[in-house]
Amino acid sequence: TILREKGYRVWTARNGAEGFQTAQTHRPQLIVSDLMMPLVSGLDMIRMIREEDDLKGIPIILLTAKADEDTRIEGVERGADAYLSKPFSDRELLAEVRNLLALKANEQRVAELNTYLTESVLKRFLPPSLVQRAARGELSLDLRPEPRLVTVLFSDIIGFTQLSNTLRSRRVAELLNEYLAEMTRAVFDNGGTVDKFMGDAILALFGSPEEMTPNEQVRRAIAAARQMQRSLHLLNERWQAQGISQVQFRCGIHQGTAVVGMFGGAERSDYTAIGPSVNIASRIQEAAEPDCILVSAAVADYLEQDEITKFSPLRLKGVDETVLTFAVTSEPGLHSRQRSGESGMGSQE
Repeated sequence: TILREKGYRVWTARNGAEGFQTAQTHRPQLIVSDLMMPLVSGLDMIRMIREEDDLKGIPIILLTAKADEDTRIEGVERGADAYLSKPFSDRELLAEVRNLLALKANEQRVAELNTYLTESVLKRFLPPSLVQRAARGELSLDLRPEPRLVTVLFSDIIGFTQLSNTLRSRRVAELLNEYLAEMTRAVFDNGGTVDKFMGDAILALFGSPEEMTPNEQVRRAIAAARQMQRSLHLLNERWQAQGISQVQFRCGIHQGTAVVGMFGGAERSDYTAIGPSVNIASRIQEAAEPDCILVSAAVADYLEQDEITKFSPLRLKGVDETVLTFAVTSEPGLHSRQRSGESGMGSQE
C-alpha cells in the first residue's frame, strides 16, 4: 500500500515460492521480502534469485522482526542489499527503495557506457561476433603487447593511382571506401582482425587476439584472400558499368612470430603487430603479380599440393635466408571472368 500510494507498480506473493515465480514472470526492478515465510523462507528465496542469471542483479530489501547481528549478516551473505527491522516507518522504507533504484539505475548506465566503450574500440579491428562476445563478458581479450604466432595478410590494389588521376578526389574517396568496406567484410567473415589501412593497402591478422591453431590461421587467411579477390571482381564489374577502369588485386601472406597488442599512450593507441614477420608479409605482397595470392613456405606447408605453384624465391633485406614463395591457385574461372572485362576506360566524374 505504501509503495502503490507513491506510484510504484507492485506484485505480491504469499510465500517465498510464489515470490520466486512472480520474479521470474515479471522481472521487477526491486524486491521487498519478509524473512519468515512459509514453504520457502526469505533467505532461501534470495538464494534462488541470486542463482538465476536473469534475476540475480535485482536489488532486494529484507524485512524482519529479528534484529540480531547474526541474522543481518546471514541476510547480507545470501545477497540482500538492504535490511529493515520491524517495526519500520514508511519514510524509512521509501528511502531504501529510492536509494536502491537510483543505485541500480547508475549501475545500468555504467554498464551501458562500458559496453559502448568496449564496442567502439574493438569494432575498429575485430569481427562483430567477437565484439559482441567481449561486450557480454563471454570473451576475455588480453590486448597487452606480447609475442604470438600469427598469420599476416597484406593486400593492395594495382592501378588505383592511375585511376585517381582520372577522377575527382571526392569520387576517388567514395570508391576507396567502397573497396575497403568489402575487404574488411572478407577479413571479418573469416575471423580475422583488421590491423590497419594504408591508403588502398590492408594489413590483417589471423590468430590474434582470438587464438587459433596455425593450420586454422592459414585456412582462414587463404579464405579471406580469395573472398577479397571475388569481391574486387564484383566491384570491377560495377565500376566498369560506370566507365571506371579496372583495378587489380595482389596479396602476400606469411606466418611467423610477431609482437601483437595495443601500442601507444593514454591519448592515442592502436592494436597492431610489429616485427620481421609483418615486414616479410609486406615484401611478399609487393613481389606478387597482379591478381595473385603469394604466400611464404611457412603458409604453403599447410596447403595441399594442388593449391600452390612454386614462385620465385625472394631475397629480402634484413632477412638472413632466402624466402621461398608460392602462388595460391586461383578459384576456377576467376581469371577468365576478369580477363573478359579488361576493356574499361577511365572517365571524369
